[in-house]
Amino acid sequence: MVLVSVDHIKAGSLLSDRYKILDKLGEGGLTAAFLASDTLLDRNVVVKILLRRHSSNQGLCEQFKKEARFAANIIHKNIVSVYDFGIFEGTSFVVLEYLERKSLAQILKEKKRLSSARASHIASEIAEGLAYAHSKGMFHRDLNPRNILITDSGEVKISDFGIGRIQQNDKTINLTTDSSFEKYLAPEQVDGKMGDIRSDLYSLGVVLFEMVSGKVPSPEYAKV
Repeated sequence: MVLVSVDHIKAGSLLSDRYKILDKLGEGGLTAAFLASDTLLDRNVVVKILLRRHSSNQGLCEQFKKEARFAANIIHKNIVSVYDFGIFEGTSFVVLEYLERKSLAQILKEKKRLSSARASHIASEIAEGLAYAHSKGMFHRDLNPRNILITDSGEVKISDFGIGRIQQNDKTINLTTDSSFEKYLAPEQVDGKMGDIRSDLYSLGVVLFEMVSGKVPSPEYAKV
């Protein structure tokens, strides 16, 4: 595959003398995701890199580092593992577990809606992952179908735990998604507030609604 260069990251770039960039997976407002080879352990990983144009924002970099380190301690079968954190030419990056999978967003785009049994299973697995993280004092902040992953073997994994949205100077900053995914956020988050574990449960409710109905609740419905 041909990598489209993002800032200073190119195919073949070696991060921390260990992670060899193979391909671009996607890009958000502040981060880019790459498939990489962990040359030390001989396995593929996902590397999410804070784009260079944001690297001068020390507060943002420190919060990104703090959240990544916290997420690395959240180990659960329904949460994508965080393996490592580092700096490449002045830019922060985080290393995540790589999975052969589709996102729930891709599945819903193909199927429109899921059976009640499958939707219930997926929601239950998501709830297990959330419950574990919440018990450790951490919440997701940005749960939506794009960061819910379904592996080829049917496992359900939550990605971007703790690094999807960060809080800086009383303002929520989006690291992974664009404004089109705000429909999954709790009302207080849309208003720019941090939210708490209840915000994750709200987002899970919206995701479950979409899985069985093929659409997200309207803003008027969500206020009921």
